[in-house]
Amino acid sequence: MAVPVWPRTLPQPTQSGYSYQQKAASARTEMDSSTARVRRRYTRVPTHITLRWVFRDAQLAIFEYFWRKELLDGAAWFDVRALSGVGWKLLRVRPVSDGYQVSMPSPGIAEVSMQVEAIDMPVLSGEAYELMQLYGANQIQWIDEILDRFINVTLPAVEAGSPL
Repeated sequence: MAVPVWPRTLPQPTQSGYSYQQKAASARTEMDSSTARVRRRYTRVPTHITLRWVFRDAQLAIFEYFWRKELLDGAAWFDVRALSGVGWKLLRVRPVSDGYQVSMPSPGIAEVSMQVEAIDMPVLSGEAYELMQLYGANQIQWIDEILDRFINVTLPAVEAGSPL
C-alpha cells in the first residue's frame, strides 16, 4: 500500500504555532564515583512536531476524511511538508497517540493542530555544513541571492536574445 500524501486541496501547515522537539538519542548512566557514562543508543532519532492548519468548513471535511480513511484514524504514516533548520521539506510522519485538536475561532474557520513524529529529520549535508563553517550564514544567504538572480533573471534574458 502506498504511503498517503497530504491532499493538494488542503493548505500546508502554518509557521504560527509550529514547533518540534528531537527526542534523546543517548542514554546516561550516573556513576557513584566519577562522571556519568553517556552513550549513543540509536542513530534514527524521532522528532515530535506540532503542526497547525487553518481550514475553511469544506477543507475541514476533507481533512477529516483523510484522517479517517487514508490515515486509518491516525495509525498510518503520511508525507507532508514540514519545517526544519534546512527549510520546508517533505517529511514522512505519523500522528502521535493524542489524535488532533480542532478549535473554531470564528464561523466557517477551523484551526486544527496535531502532534506527529518524524524519523530522519533533515539536516545539512556534510558539504553544506563545511561551507557554513567557512563562510557563515550571512555570506551564504548573500551568495544565494546573487545566484538566484543570475539563474532566474539574467540567464533567461540572455537565452531570449537580450544583452547582459
